[in-house]
Amino acid sequence: MPEVAHNSGTITSLPPTAPVLEGKTAGLPERPSISDEALHARAMDVATQMQRLNPAKRPADLELRVKDLELSLETQLRISKAKTTRRN
Repeated sequence: MPEVAHNSGTITSLPPTAPVLEGKTAGLPERPSISDEALHARAMDVATQMQRLNPAKRPADLELRVKDLELSLETQLRISKAKTTRRN
């Protein structure tokens, strides 16, 4: 690795310009051994699995959460309104 002349205000060595390959690549095929259609199908399967959402445990849990959020919002709005009213 080249080094920069010693100067207290400069970096003493330069970083490598490109990453070094860790494995040998000689003899590897240019194209994968499976078809593009198989790769596409597998990619679609993975994408579908990632898009799945876990359903709510029970509708009551959702209703309870919405009521809790409404209460929290009302409280925050009341506090904010009181603060802005005092300033005017």
